[in-house]
Amino acid sequence: MAQIASALSSCTAGETVLLNPGTYSSSSSLIVSTSNVTLRGSGPTQTILNFTNTSTNCLGIGPTAVCLWNGDDGAIQYAANFCPWTAGFSQGTTTITVGTCTTGALSNLKVGSLIVLSQNDDASDNGNAYFCGSTSCSQQADTGNAIPGQAEIQVVAVTGISGSNVTISPGLYAPQWSSSKSPQISFSSSLPISNFGLENLTINTSSSTAASPAAMVQFVWAFNSWVQNVALINGTASSGTGTAFHKHVWVADSPHITVQHTYEYGSSPTSEAYGVDFWESSDDLAQNNIFQHIATGEMLEGSSGGVMAYNYAVDNYYNNGAPNWQQCDQFHHNAADYYNLWEGNIGICNTQDDIHGTAFANTIFRNALSGFDPATEVATKNQNLLAINDMAFARYINIVANILGFGDKATTYQYIMASGTDCGPSNPWTYIYDFDDSDQNVSALLSACGFSGVQLDNDVGVSGASPDLSVMRWGNWDAVNNAVRTVTGENGSGANTYPALSSPSTTWSSYPSLYLASKPAWWVFPSGNASTPWPGIGPDVSSGNISNTSGHAFLNPAANCYLNVIGGSTSGSSGALSFDANTCYYSSESPAPAAPSGVKAAVQTLGSGS
Repeated sequence: MAQIASALSSCTAGETVLLNPGTYSSSSSLIVSTSNVTLRGSGPTQTILNFTNTSTNCLGIGPTAVCLWNGDDGAIQYAANFCPWTAGFSQGTTTITVGTCTTGALSNLKVGSLIVLSQNDDASDNGNAYFCGSTSCSQQADTGNAIPGQAEIQVVAVTGISGSNVTISPGLYAPQWSSSKSPQISFSSSLPISNFGLENLTINTSSSTAASPAAMVQFVWAFNSWVQNVALINGTASSGTGTAFHKHVWVADSPHITVQHTYEYGSSPTSEAYGVDFWESSDDLAQNNIFQHIATGEMLEGSSGGVMAYNYAVDNYYNNGAPNWQQCDQFHHNAADYYNLWEGNIGICNTQDDIHGTAFANTIFRNALSGFDPATEVATKNQNLLAINDMAFARYINIVANILGFGDKATTYQYIMASGTDCGPSNPWTYIYDFDDSDQNVSALLSACGFSGVQLDNDVGVSGASPDLSVMRWGNWDAVNNAVRTVTGENGSGANTYPALSSPSTTWSSYPSLYLASKPAWWVFPSGNASTPWPGIGPDVSSGNISNTSGHAFLNPAANCYLNVIGGSTSGSSGALSFDANTCYYSSESPAPAAPSGVKAAVQTLGSGS
């Protein structure tokens, strides 16, 4: 791996290191800090990077196989520079004022640097956009956050510096940055690694002997970079000689990273097992990926403006002491995930949890979520059978134009906590929606419900219960009602601070996507149904090829690739498969993906009334 890293460092801008067919085995990590270059294999079936051990933690929580970083000696929590942020707090602002640094110096900041904006958590529940990672709003607090006590972050690029005034891109997303919350910026003294591509190869860690490994691929202090047409084959608890890595692709402190056209296989059967993880970062994109035999494929942990789109998840491999528990493939999981979008994915369920803190204004749009994982390797799943679980303090969530509960298990439309101390339903349950619960197992973490040591009430402001009415549900088809619902009481128009439209649009064709301007070039189907429309999921779709959806959902390209091209099973039991994006999505080498920009979802807005 040292030879590969050396070859990359000797490249000039725009050059590529091409790896010939073969298996490249190593007991050390691949560590890259070179910008404007690409590492390209001869295809995932021909070029294999086989890691039997690792040699770096890449500034993370454990060993990392491929570390893509700027060479600095600290991530956010150990950054070389911390400075107070003294002015410029309005939503959309692109110029901020910085005071005298408490660590490091403003002179270390450069045009092109990345800065992390953060501020203290809300001192108490304001009933609205609540940013909190303490035990007053979460089960386990924000111990995984980069800066405990400052859950809300946004990572931006510096476009100009004039004295103490710093121009940033993009502008501020959230509506409540404030001088009263001790806002600050933190940054590396080095420019980020940028415009780096990892393409057309396999990374295999299934025989790694690294202890408590963290990430197969990790970005740290990176910008405008990508992973494309890469198969990531991880160990599992039941096969292989190695230990499973915690995450397949970990995007940390790094905006504008694209992960697309990948095949990701294998994890441990625990809640700490992820596919793509956007951690303490902004404006990242994971699209058209396949997640197989992974507990949670799509993970947000302190993300703002991120997009998870057109992915396919099968077999959410999970035990963790509860073999019948169904794990969800889509998660808000850390404190202060906000303005993120899930669009066009096919999977099992979405959870906006309260394990580490609150969420605000995330959007779930045109997804097909079955509500049932048919995998039986661990045990038959009969607990947590639902499509969407919007838990305590996940507020102003938008759930629009989805197809829900078609896994032939849903029998009840919803359960809404009646009060802060409602202990909730008993397992097993088979819902489309579960709202307001403070815990996924028994809904209130109270002694009355069988718990000790934790006191966290349900949050009746989430669902539409008085007085908050914060969730927007509009145009979703569900298997219980067998109908597309546009119900005034569910549309979020009664919210007390950020109300949705009283009469949202039902002209669905005007909203094929919330981040793509047109059908993407990779929306092709070399096998299966070549006439699949775009968009392929939603209330305006008919004659779809996914069973039990009343025709409202087609397979997306990732699902078609898995099921009809590489030979995957609907239960995910087929084991690791041979994958190459060229056989599924394009017939010639694809150019480098454009860096994602402007990907934050709108808050509670769908369009003019009709």
